[in-house]
Amino acid sequence: MLPYAKIQAGTLTATASTPQDIVINSMNPPTYFEMRNITQWGATSAAKDIEFWWQEYMANGTANGIHQTSSATPAMQSFTLATDGISFYNTAVPPTFTSNTSVTAVTRGSANGVTVVTLTNDGNAARGPKINIGDYVRLSNVAGMQQISGMLFQVVNITGTSSITIDLDSSAFAADGTTAVATKVIPNRFTPKAAFITAVTQASSAVINLTRDSTFTVGEEVSFRIPENSGTFSTMQQLNNAMGVVTAVTNATSTTCSQITVNINTSGFSAFSLPTSAQWQAGIGQQPLSMVIPAGSGVVPNQSPPGTNLLDAFDNKNVWLIHLGGTIFANSSTNDVWEWKAVMADEYNGM
Repeated sequence: MLPYAKIQAGTLTATASTPQDIVINSMNPPTYFEMRNITQWGATSAAKDIEFWWQEYMANGTANGIHQTSSATPAMQSFTLATDGISFYNTAVPPTFTSNTSVTAVTRGSANGVTVVTLTNDGNAARGPKINIGDYVRLSNVAGMQQISGMLFQVVNITGTSSITIDLDSSAFAADGTTAVATKVIPNRFTPKAAFITAVTQASSAVINLTRDSTFTVGEEVSFRIPENSGTFSTMQQLNNAMGVVTAVTNATSTTCSQITVNINTSGFSAFSLPTSAQWQAGIGQQPLSMVIPAGSGVVPNQSPPGTNLLDAFDNKNVWLIHLGGTIFANSSTNDVWEWKAVMADEYNGM
């Protein structure tokens, strides 16, 4: 066999300071990964990063790079990224990240809106990895807002290194959260998934607010798990174990939360609510958590010939990924084309 067996190669188009994932068809991570900015290679108009590489002896999230200066005869300068560089992971067995303990505020948003979490987001190992748009975080020990502790949230916006915005309609909460712990999470891709509920409308077709873009599809059947009323806590108990069909799916934006609409008439139901922070700490309103779960394949509407939403009851979509952190493209222009290759050595005598 040849000394190196190529796993995969290709090109990608950069968006400045925005992370990207590359799916590779492999049972294992590559021995070596390399990428070059072919748009900026040899350019004299602006200083740019033009090459990054990683080998298996290097830590995940690191990268070695080459920077090209701006001049009539560009010079090459080598450098190293200690964080937010190149990572490899299997979504079936994702890594465990260091928790970020620098959360100082969880600020309530408007109805159907999103929530701003103030935290140091600079990739310092002591504070956890850098968090980017599209990442997922789990908040725990949220003082003043304990009812969201343990939930998984999609990140829909970031503000420099000072805050992130999460897919959470917190408008009905009594108070802002203060201190908390945020942990970056790579979710398993086994689908469809259950989803946390933060609000339900009282309407002829109920609109359900979620904490992340769902894997549900129009026509799919879903069911609900709603906790029992207890003492002063009451919620939409009539929805518990009810089944319905998804009629619309809306993904989150930087200002609006993710939602699904189902064909269940909740106009005569009791109002939906989450427990207060104090009730949550007392163990009220959390058995089970308010969730919507997959209940059946359903039929794709208006499809000819007719078809079902899911080929099987469940679908394992786990893959190996090459994750390129936002810092890889921090000194790159939007629409720059990068050429990349990943190889697996048949024999490796490295460091």
